[in-house]
Amino acid sequence: MTKLDSSLRKEIVNSFRIAIDSEISDDVNKAYHFYVEGLYLAAEVLKKDLSCQDNQLTWRDKWNLIQSAKKTLSRLSVLLGEKETSIDGKPESEEPILPSAPPESQPEAQSPQQSPQTGNIATDESIMMTRYHRRLGLASSALERQN
Repeated sequence: MTKLDSSLRKEIVNSFRIAIDSEISDDVNKAYHFYVEGLYLAAEVLKKDLSCQDNQLTWRDKWNLIQSAKKTLSRLSVLLGEKETSIDGKPESEEPILPSAPPESQPEAQSPQQSPQTGNIATDESIMMTRYHRRLGLASSALERQN
């Protein structure tokens, strides 16, 4: 198994980042466009992985793509106004959906510092994901203030 291509990963994260920035600046149409573009890229990567006999993506890459897609779908549903009230008339919880970490990503199960090169990749990934989560939190709080 190989890791997700770094340029493709950056393209996916960049589209989600632009979507979050657009959402913060109240440009809903642009945010929608980039959320859908990021979802499309993530889906295409997963689809290509299915068509390969040797499954080129690592389990962790698949996990990260799916969790990002889940969060993005949650943001899209908020943007489109699908989260109004539940059946009993009470508003649904507006808490952001945060996935648990995959079992492989626990420190005991896997060491990101196996070699200097993989350590740098792991550090870059964690920095990108931290920025994504921070921006997602900012977008959530900005939407809550608007509502």
